[in-house]
Amino acid sequence: MKTVLDSSLKKRLVTIAWPLFIETVLIMLIGSVDTVMIARYSNNAAGAVGVGGQVINLFNLFFMVISVGTSILVSQFIGAKMQQKISQVTLLSIIINGMIGLIGMVFMLVFNVAFLKLLQLDDTLLAYGKTYVEIVAIGSVFQAITFSAGAVIYSYGHTKIGMKASLIANLVNVVLNYVLIFGVPFLNIPQMGVAGAAIATLISKIVNFAILVYVLFRVIDKTLSLKTLKPFPTKIFKDILKIGLPSVGENLSYSMSQLIITAFVTIVGTIALNTMTFYSTIAMFIYAFTVAVANAAAIMVGNLTGENRNEDSYRMAIYSIKISGIVTLIINGLFILFITPLIRIFTDNSAIIELAKWIVIIDLGVEIGRAVNILFGNTLKAAGDIRFPVIFAIIISWSIMIPLAYVLGITLEMGLIGIWIALAVDELIRGTILTFRWYSKKWQNRSFVEQHKI
Repeated sequence: MKTVLDSSLKKRLVTIAWPLFIETVLIMLIGSVDTVMIARYSNNAAGAVGVGGQVINLFNLFFMVISVGTSILVSQFIGAKMQQKISQVTLLSIIINGMIGLIGMVFMLVFNVAFLKLLQLDDTLLAYGKTYVEIVAIGSVFQAITFSAGAVIYSYGHTKIGMKASLIANLVNVVLNYVLIFGVPFLNIPQMGVAGAAIATLISKIVNFAILVYVLFRVIDKTLSLKTLKPFPTKIFKDILKIGLPSVGENLSYSMSQLIITAFVTIVGTIALNTMTFYSTIAMFIYAFTVAVANAAAIMVGNLTGENRNEDSYRMAIYSIKISGIVTLIINGLFILFITPLIRIFTDNSAIIELAKWIVIIDLGVEIGRAVNILFGNTLKAAGDIRFPVIFAIIISWSIMIPLAYVLGITLEMGLIGIWIALAVDELIRGTILTFRWYSKKWQNRSFVEQHKI
């Protein structure tokens, strides 16, 4: 029996992963550009936009219920060469996610103030956050369908398409951010501040949607038609929910816990909130590589599972985590060395800079644990082991992370430093559990393909 991953699979992993890495960085840049430019406009506005972004991301998780199930089923059906099933999953995903996106838009437009108040924003910050959420929420339908289209396109391994779409959308966002936030007097374009940043983000999401949907219907699968859903594929619909609901349950639990963490940070004070907003913006680039490799590995594990090649799946994830771990340590080390100039991109506030110097050191534990969680979490789901990551994520986040964050950050008055220690403990514990799960091989033989063979 082979004990190392075949070189052809390594090459395919790289082929799929590098466009995903570029795309991931570009997506992060969209949010980062918002934060940088808004910070130049107003530090307090930047903090509010950061919180508003968390509300938007919370609702995005509901759109992911369908797209996660779509990705896993399509990747396995591709491996099993079941084209009709792929088309059925694709159409169902787009229709259902479009409906969910519409509902999400209505909820955010009606209840955005209630969500923001739960995060303890004062009146000034609340006004900024409300403006941002209301404008970006208009694009929820486009965002939801984009998730579905992207899930199918990426499952085929066409990651360069996503990269190009993100590049175009990112360029649109950068240009519009500058023009709309600060205004262009000689063109009679007024300074719009937070509203300008939100409009730029909205338009960039619509651009990304248009490109991916066009490619899906005109390049990936030209046969897509509503006739494919006759008779209605009830089994596929149930499997999409069977996969999606638990998978998103993990992310939903995590995001809800992060909202509570944000509320704790808000109680600590404005300096802590702004430090978290600025540092979180640059910290995304620490785990960008891991996200790309994890998504690529999940695509390949799904394909390999559909082909019933479980041992190759096993070796693929282990090879991927070794690469991700090394890169994470290197990037985190560079951030520790250059944290001061990095934070100065957003602000010259000395209190924020000093606090960030402590956070970046503690963040080493967060990033190591997060790398393991993202990679093994994605590959376990791709192989069909859906519930295990969800159960332990919920248990640990709510029984350990949140209570520990409150005790260290609020009760013991350690502030943001104490809260960040709690985040590290959470990531490391979950990472350890998922590692043991993967090595146990209990996830094998859980493919959805056999259930759909006639």
